Amino acid sequence: MDMQRILSVFGRLSGLLPEEIVEYRFFCESAAAYVAERTRSGACAWKYRRRLEEAAAALAYYRFVLWRATDSAGKALKIGEIQVFDGDRRLEYAERLCREAFADLKGVLRDDGFVFEGV
Repeated sequence: MDMQRILSVFGRLSGLLPEEIVEYRFFCESAAAYVAERTRSGACAWKYRRRLEEAAAALAYYRFVLWRATDSAGKALKIGEIQVFDGDRRLEYAERLCREAFADLKGVLRDDGFVFEGV
């Protein structure tokens, strides 16, 4: 897999500046290793390399968003019966993006029981 392409897609998803992406490269490397380990032997990985790289970038982005969510976990304002959470739906969208990327590679990747669960 082309790590530069994975980093590029991750950068577009995260909105990080190129110099900031380097700080989170470990998410991309870990995600690329995860995808590579689960690629079926004889699955013509070269034919699906773009989609595999996009899946790795989507997984890296999901992990990045999840990690960033821990910084703001539990921040809420409650006034009487009204409660406002300081959160957004990035985690939900990142999870959906990752699910779609992996579903698109259903015949290429082994299913080792990787499951997304609600947070």
